[in-house]
Amino acid sequence: MHPKIRNSKGERLDTVVEGSNTHLSVILVHGFGTSKDENGKLFIDISKALAPKARVIRFDFSGYGQSEGRQEDVDLDKMADDLAAIITWVRAEYGGRIVILAHSMGSLVTRYLAPDTIEKIIFTGVTLPDAKAHAASTIARLQSRPGGEFHEDGISLYPRKDGTIQKIGPTYWKVLRRVDPVGL
Repeated sequence: MHPKIRNSKGERLDTVVEGSNTHLSVILVHGFGTSKDENGKLFIDISKALAPKARVIRFDFSGYGQSEGRQEDVDLDKMADDLAAIITWVRAEYGGRIVILAHSMGSLVTRYLAPDTIEKIIFTGVTLPDAKAHAASTIARLQSRPGGEFHEDGISLYPRKDGTIQKIGPTYWKVLRRVDPVGL
């Protein structure tokens, strides 16, 4: 099944639902600048492994993969809104138990949203727990790559290993610097 779930901005999030029709749904939350398949098709492999026991939901954050929206408009608030839309849809469509498996930036988004109706949350490839440190690390990483450009109030360019250029808008940095997802 390949539904298009709308976020609060009306953008359609590209979603794939795989696996058995059980009372357990596992939502896979991808990292920064990737898609519902995750780097190296990690989420495809995880979905195949879980499908005999659970319903698996993979989705693209707005601005990534096949979802509507622009990369340069993505920030932690918008990503949390996308995840909330997916959780709400899964709960309404299927009910039952929900587990989240979040990778990399998806872990930070999930911690930030802190959904309280989720049975279990599994973090893999976790980002730095301090959002300000995470921002500094990301800036250093993008500036270390040929063609990488950081612009605090404009569009930053992040060359990815697959040859694509990810565009990061100014709200991404502003939101990261104001949040404390762990509450320290």
